[in-house]
Amino acid sequence: MTGANQFCTYFDSKYILKGLTLLHSLEKHGSDFTLWVLCLDNATFDLLAAMENPRLRTIRLAELELWEPRLLTAKANRSSVEYYWTCTPTWVAYVLAQQPPGSWVSYMDADLFFYDQVAEVFDEAGTASVIIHEHRFAPKYAYMAATSGIYNVGLTGFHSDPDGWNALRWWQAACLEACSLSPERGLCGDQKYLDDWPRRFPAIHVLLNPGAGLAPWNITNYKYRFCNGALNVDSHPLIFYHFHAFQLVSRHLMGQHGYDIPDMVRKYVYGPYIRALQDTLARIFNVEPHFQAGFQWPPLRQLFSDLRYGRYFWE
Repeated sequence: MTGANQFCTYFDSKYILKGLTLLHSLEKHGSDFTLWVLCLDNATFDLLAAMENPRLRTIRLAELELWEPRLLTAKANRSSVEYYWTCTPTWVAYVLAQQPPGSWVSYMDADLFFYDQVAEVFDEAGTASVIIHEHRFAPKYAYMAATSGIYNVGLTGFHSDPDGWNALRWWQAACLEACSLSPERGLCGDQKYLDDWPRRFPAIHVLLNPGAGLAPWNITNYKYRFCNGALNVDSHPLIFYHFHAFQLVSRHLMGQHGYDIPDMVRKYVYGPYIRALQDTLARIFNVEPHFQAGFQWPPLRQLFSDLRYGRYFWE
């Protein structure tokens, strides 16, 4: 990869804390990069502007809709979350269209967090034009593949060459046509469309490193070892973790809903992430002392169940 890395994500005010924590992990492990953020509400745009981080490029949702008018047609008949999924490939295309030939643009969910160099993802991909990664569901969660798909959208990369654009435009057209959570129709938002990509697109690379795409649904698949200040996943470096269903209850109480957490993962994956969230929160308080967005108490039955299984953290 040459030049600055271009990463993009989107979130609303409920995800600001997670999104900025992703940014700060990229500052540590992303080398020269820009993180493009599609702001899904005005509060997000205003707060990110106040942070004055030179790594950030913030775009309002209305600007993307002006760039791609077909979004507004889709918006008329979709829920908010379905519309956000619809925007994913168009948002990537918006950023990629502004880059010179030979560039990469990688979409990242706002609840990712990096523990090692992002460059390792691209080094593994070699000359591929598209990067995706599998869910790699643990046996306990194998049933989820039928509804959630084989691959996870959490990190997808596109090269600005004909093969990269071909895959991206196909994905964009599919999401504009339909982007709902409808298992009976074989749909899972923007995600299940990826199921046949290794057959559909020739220049695609599916990441092999189990440390690229570690997530609650696959953490019991692997053996862990902490050495030289880093966690290894089946002897591979942990690159990024997807904190799906991670709940912000209060400033000091946070937890992983619905998934059991091995002790090594709890200590060396969740521990650093929670400390990073606390650091991000302190930075936000410098510009917005009354910030509370994203914190919410879950239903009591759910809270007690997750507490019972040791899925919460008090910091």
